[in-house]
Amino acid sequence: MATLKMGGPFKFTRGECNARIEKISPGNYALGKIHPTKKNFIVQYVGRADIDLNDRIKEHLTEGYSHFKYSYAGTPKEAFVKECANYHDFGEDKKLHNKAHPSKPIEDNCNCPVCNC
Repeated sequence: MATLKMGGPFKFTRGECNARIEKISPGNYALGKIHPTKKNFIVQYVGRADIDLNDRIKEHLTEGYSHFKYSYAGTPKEAFVKECANYHDFGEDKKLHNKAHPSKPIEDNCNCPVCNC
């Protein structure tokens, strides 16, 4: 079974992001909602930040997601690798709102570990 390996879910508000994501760091996030009856987190979007996770995740605040999960990464490449895994695990174009496969970090010439693109 696929797992995000992230903390949360937390309410997706500016205040909650600031309270939870306390350090400037690369990282990963998932946005979604809580299932109304099962009460589990439904992943609708996966993303990453190469520099500042808190700033990057808040760029999505107006998109209608109610909850988020997150994790820090040591490097942009590490965040890219995890974002690719999450993208492939949670539905690619079938279930996620992501419009395209994750882009490579600017400073690292690496390929997706799942599809090698």
